[in-house]
Amino acid sequence: MLVMFYASGGPIIRNVMRLISVMFLLLLVACATRGTYVWVNEDTSRQNERRLLIDRLSCDAEAAKISIPEPSCTVVAINFPPCAFVIGGVCDATERTALQCDDTGVEAAKAAQVSQRASCMEARGWSSVWQTSGKK
Repeated sequence: MLVMFYASGGPIIRNVMRLISVMFLLLLVACATRGTYVWVNEDTSRQNERRLLIDRLSCDAEAAKISIPEPSCTVVAINFPPCAFVIGGVCDATERTALQCDDTGVEAAKAAQVSQRASCMEARGWSSVWQTSGKK
């Protein structure tokens, strides 16, 4: 009886404990790496926060000059076998369509805006640094 329990339950318990250990380590790593990028410069005066706000708004306006295009979408027919949709016992043989969109232009424009914003801030003397969420 004891041998059966060990043979059937022992490896399962060990695997569950390993899984719990791995999950705990992943959770610990995820919590330890929380943070965000912040803009900093050499100025330590009280006017620095005001300057940061002005520079950020100016750089946001510069980045907004890069327009984001509409995604190019086309209507495509979805091929289903005949009578794939039976509604209330009646065969619904109408053609199904869907939008298929290409948003590579949108993503490229958004990336260009981010790059423009960062270049503008760096040109004004700011550096982007990683700050963990525990610091203020």
